[in-house]
Amino acid sequence: MLSTATHVPTFQTNKNEIQNLIQFIYKYEQILKEFGALKIQLHDDCKLALKKRPKHLLISTINKQVSKENKDDLIYSVQQTDRSNESIKQRAVIKDETDFWSKLRLSKNYRQLNISIVPNKSFFIEKKSHEYFDIHRIPKQSLLRIGEKKVISQCVPHVKRANSPGAIFPLSCAKQHLSSIDYHHEGGNHQWYVIPAYERKALETLIKKENLSVCFDHGNIFIDPLLLDKNHIRYHRILQSN
Repeated sequence: MLSTATHVPTFQTNKNEIQNLIQFIYKYEQILKEFGALKIQLHDDCKLALKKRPKHLLISTINKQVSKENKDDLIYSVQQTDRSNESIKQRAVIKDETDFWSKLRLSKNYRQLNISIVPNKSFFIEKKSHEYFDIHRIPKQSLLRIGEKKVISQCVPHVKRANSPGAIFPLSCAKQHLSSIDYHHEGGNHQWYVIPAYERKALETLIKKENLSVCFDHGNIFIDPLLLDKNHIRYHRILQSN
């Protein structure tokens, strides 16, 4: 086993540091590159520009389901569906992340994603007062400001939600070549499988070797961690307890 379950690296920030979040992140840049996530605990003096609305948003479920590329493979494709498949939902009772992968290996054509993503939405509102932290202000504090409004407008927040136990998000790949699979058991733990940048070439070679017609960079595949273990591709299992 080449992975170790670990909690997200956690750091506490005060009022001044949260207002200069980019500088705070640069301070821990190497840890962020390695683990793919940081958990920031706010000091009591930190104020957030949050909207006053319920946390449970009315968001439509993404109608996609997971399918096997080949019966012997541990790589799965994500396919668009016209509507929700109730029969898949009823038999897909997931207890935890280990149970998810086990059932996925044994299935023929498995299940819905049970996830929702709404782009250009967040729980933050833009405030003129610098006393409150506003996530929308972050791109303007980074080097993205060199590209001005055209570039900054592409860096928008999004609301991401697990709609049921065992919800999982497809492989995502940042421009920094950091790849991750995001698993979230509703009401339980949130877990990432993070593949560091230095393992990207090995992962690309593996996909080519399997001769699969899947897209590595566009979030349309799952890769079973067991396959990464078998091919000695290092990754991190990062756990965030609710």
